[in-house]
Amino acid sequence: MNRIATIITIDGPAGSGKTSVAEAVAHELRWVFLNTGAMYRAATIAVLDAGVRMEPLDVPAAIAAVRASGLRLDDRGVVHLRAGDVAARLMSDDVSRHVSPVSQIPEVRAMLTPMQREFGVRARPGVVAEGRDMATVVFPDALHRFYLDAKLEERARRHLHRMTKKGMAAPTLDDAIRDIALRDHKDSTRAVAPLKRAEGVCELDTTVWTLDATVAHILEHVRAEDSP
Repeated sequence: MNRIATIITIDGPAGSGKTSVAEAVAHELRWVFLNTGAMYRAATIAVLDAGVRMEPLDVPAAIAAVRASGLRLDDRGVVHLRAGDVAARLMSDDVSRHVSPVSQIPEVRAMLTPMQREFGVRARPGVVAEGRDMATVVFPDALHRFYLDAKLEERARRHLHRMTKKGMAAPTLDDAIRDIALRDHKDSTRAVAPLKRAEGVCELDTTVWTLDATVAHILEHVRAEDSP
């Protein structure tokens, strides 16, 4: 198989550090950062703003809301909706609570996956894509593929830290652990593009690694693979 050297995939569960790491790797390489999780969060905002029933989720209405949302990626990999800038809402508690069921809808994934692939083709000089199915579904031919993970409690602590840093009301640690464990279960057992380690990926446990150490390891690995 011919591997694509201009795409780096970084997969992993919530709180594993994949977003921060992917963004930093893209910055160091001067490549474009693609946050596919933000795309599914934007789709969830579109569903919420359309007043779709969420519990249980009205799937046909959710599909229609995403289809009508004008969701798109600009040349920098930033996600937009026709309704305007949604960056400030992407990490809100309401979106976090409902993004899993929205992202499990096959028709929603069928809308967003081609956007991600098309972006990977046109992004120059390369793209660092983070998500949960980058190496397994979206870019299985990428040369540089990584899977990040960390212990559940550490991932929960990171989630609380992010919320506090953003001035958001944070749950207790026990509640955060429960919520992330539930998210892990939903993401890894969904019928379409479940979270899993692709064969041959480089696996990194970031529990005790700093951001800088993780980024340095990935860059070293990428440069070694690129060497003739």
